[in-house]
Amino acid sequence: MSALVVAAVVLGVCGAGAVEPVASGVATSNPRVSGRGDPEPSGGAVAVTPLPPRGAVGRWIGTVMMGRALRLNNPYRLSTPLGKTAESVSVTAPYLDLALGWTRGPVGGLQHGSTVGFSSALTGVSQHVVTPAYLALWRPGPRWHARGRLGVPVVLNPDVTTGIETAIAAAWYARAGLGLTAELSGSLFFGAATHERERTAIPLVGLSLGGVVDYEVWR
Repeated sequence: MSALVVAAVVLGVCGAGAVEPVASGVATSNPRVSGRGDPEPSGGAVAVTPLPPRGAVGRWIGTVMMGRALRLNNPYRLSTPLGKTAESVSVTAPYLDLALGWTRGPVGGLQHGSTVGFSSALTGVSQHVVTPAYLALWRPGPRWHARGRLGVPVVLNPDVTTGIETAIAAAWYARAGLGLTAELSGSLFFGAATHERERTAIPLVGLSLGGVVDYEVWR
């Protein structure tokens, strides 16, 4: 009888040593594993993917627009004056304007960069203009942006000349990177001599409408 008692005590002790403590009703050999089976970060912190810093976003901006301008001075007596005399304000030929620019700066803040535009007259005398310019862009929200530029247009033909141009524009986004845009520009071109003047200056005010493509680059 005493031998049976001793055997029972030995089996009870061995069985108790083989059972591992259970925490919160879940048996596990790794206390660092959560209830979902995912390993927890050290110290109990939650892993979060860091966002890029505010100053680390770049943006490609492409525009395709069509426009027309008012020629405020008409030294060449062109055939489209709006007034009663040949020297009156006249309308330029419609033109196609293509531009590609790059800016970099804080998200939601003012970004700086550059752009190159190419304009071509659609009717009348063939004329092509290339305009390198400084570009500033502000996109405070997902649906719109405002931008401005200051550049030096170079007329390639029919006569090579140059000038100065500034413009302000706005865009509304139908999708994340696609939208509609409008631009109001003012420029001053230097033309050839006439019978009245040795050197002419031709100011223009133009309005262009079209589409914009916006591609963000995070670095």
